[in-house]
Amino acid sequence: MIHKLFLFTVLLHLSTQIFALEQDTTVLGAFSEVTLIAPRINKQLLWTGSRDTMQLSDVYQNNLRTALDSRTGVQSFNGENFAQDLRISIRGFGSRSAFGVRGIRIYLDDIPLTAPDGTSQMDEVSIFDISSLETVRSGLAARLGNAGGGAISFGTSDFSNEQSPVQIRTRANSLGAYDLGVKLNIYKNKVANMLTVNHHRFDSKRSYSQARTTSIYNKTKFVISEKLQLTLIGGFYYSPEGKDPGALTKVQFDENRWQANSRNLMFLAGETVKGHHVAIKTNLDLNKKTRFKSLLFYRKRDFEGKLPNENGGIVHLIRDFVGMTNSMDWVVSKNVDFLVGHTIEFQEDRRTLFRNNLGTQAEKQTDQLESVFNNAVFQQFQWSKGNFNMHQLLRFDNNNYKLKDLFGLDGFQNGSRNFSSLNGGLGLGYQFKNLMAVFTNISTSFEMPTLNELSNNPNGLSDFNTQLSPEKSLHWEIGVRSNEKSSIKWGLSFFNINLKNQIQGYEISSFPGKVFYRNAAQSKRNGVEVELSTKLFRKVDIGFNYTYAHFQFADYIVNNQDYSGNFQPIVPKHKCNLRLNNTIGNIIDANFNLSFNSSMWLDDANLTKTKAYVDMNFVLATTSSLLKKVQFGVQVNNLFNTLQYSNFRANAVASRYFEAASPMHFGLFAQYKL
Repeated sequence: MIHKLFLFTVLLHLSTQIFALEQDTTVLGAFSEVTLIAPRINKQLLWTGSRDTMQLSDVYQNNLRTALDSRTGVQSFNGENFAQDLRISIRGFGSRSAFGVRGIRIYLDDIPLTAPDGTSQMDEVSIFDISSLETVRSGLAARLGNAGGGAISFGTSDFSNEQSPVQIRTRANSLGAYDLGVKLNIYKNKVANMLTVNHHRFDSKRSYSQARTTSIYNKTKFVISEKLQLTLIGGFYYSPEGKDPGALTKVQFDENRWQANSRNLMFLAGETVKGHHVAIKTNLDLNKKTRFKSLLFYRKRDFEGKLPNENGGIVHLIRDFVGMTNSMDWVVSKNVDFLVGHTIEFQEDRRTLFRNNLGTQAEKQTDQLESVFNNAVFQQFQWSKGNFNMHQLLRFDNNNYKLKDLFGLDGFQNGSRNFSSLNGGLGLGYQFKNLMAVFTNISTSFEMPTLNELSNNPNGLSDFNTQLSPEKSLHWEIGVRSNEKSSIKWGLSFFNINLKNQIQGYEISSFPGKVFYRNAAQSKRNGVEVELSTKLFRKVDIGFNYTYAHFQFADYIVNNQDYSGNFQPIVPKHKCNLRLNNTIGNIIDANFNLSFNSSMWLDDANLTKTKAYVDMNFVLATTSSLLKKVQFGVQVNNLFNTLQYSNFRANAVASRYFEAASPMHFGLFAQYKL
């Protein structure tokens, strides 16, 4: 079925391009990349967010945790357990995830990494490929669909004839981790191509924590005409080793934080994963006022994981994910922009579970085919008059979940669930000339349970967990920020989010290490976000941000225990980040990054709390003024050993909450441009 659907979408995609190409022969300007939500006439988004380039202190790391965690309103954990993947949350959305990313939308070069069920994996994203990242923190389900509590868009290098044809990057640190990447650029006439090959080897102070990943990424742009441009993107990744050292209790952590969990060692917990993807992006200017954008993509993921328990402890998961999005952007007049589009996505997971006999695969226990079909239409409108600006969003999603039981020994337990959701957003802004802009917005968002969350049935059945419901939320925000041309960039925003049926993860003693999910009836989130960046002196840049999060359960009763009024776990009340960039004598770049997280609750009952912690990283590197073709430098992570934790596991059985961060370590890196 997945191959037939992909063939149909290819034919539909090509036919729309041919039809559209015949409509008008007007020659228009150059191609511009898609942004997350902005129509062409937009000057400043009415939804809070930022677009940043990657800095040296971000690039030469194990992964993107440092880059993301330093952004306002964004929380990132798990930089040292690649079997569990990077965990990212925005304003609390995604914090429940036991592994991978949930609750927020993730994009790479405008192509969704987020499947229709709301899950995203970062295995295929090499930190050496990322040149920029864009974050949007307000609820965006009205534009992006399921899991639209926020969004992150990663961008690889833009096509440019000024780039070196060959670039080589390498890094090694004192813990045994090393990286090597090669980038090839071709820019000739009407064709541009970028190919990267990267290999990453991770190691840390903890035992049983090694990981390896190799990735290939290629994108090619064809200038068919001055009105039509086509971009082809493809990639492959393979991670043969991703060990899971597991989490520790407080007693174990204090005794020896570098040890692995004994159950994880016993069952050889970890993962092997590989996959590939292809995509076609089209940008067509029909005339001076109308632009057509189209995206067609296919992703394949082959995963094998070992969990630290016997029943269902070995997981084989093969995922096919195909999707198509078309949108028409019409500049009605100088001050009015109207956009309409549709999205079709299909996800199919073949999930097979086996008994884990101390790391050896034993008899099959579950075999089922799970699928999600998403069909959505969306509309976007923007109007501006003088200093006033209005932005409106609307989207309707229909999501159909199906489960087909292929096992049959315990009876066929097929299941299906259907979720439909209408979401909207409205933003208003006013620009005070040469001073500042004020804005406010209100929007709704929704988050469906993922296939994994529905399949992990605490009742022991193979059918979907019918007691788990979608999460819905209402977002309201008001803020003020500096003028776009101001030398001092600053912003202040207040937000309120009301949630219904908030999805929370938990563990049970009969399945240690396996996460199940339930709903909290009502929750409330109130927060403040502050941003400031400026140039202190001619060569010193400073950036600072602060996030205050007051997230509570308003109505939440579990097993006759009332958690109403308790704080949401794995969310610090206070979080701030300071960045300093200084160029010394035109030959040395110095980057300093400091992050502070206040204490956090680790369980819904609010019985266990972490300590506050600080993370400090420092980088020194040469500039092109010293050596034009070669850059080299040194990095120091966890300066003064102020960071104790790399990850936390909420509501864990036996209070296994803590995963240790590696102590202070240094690395050397180099980049060569041919």
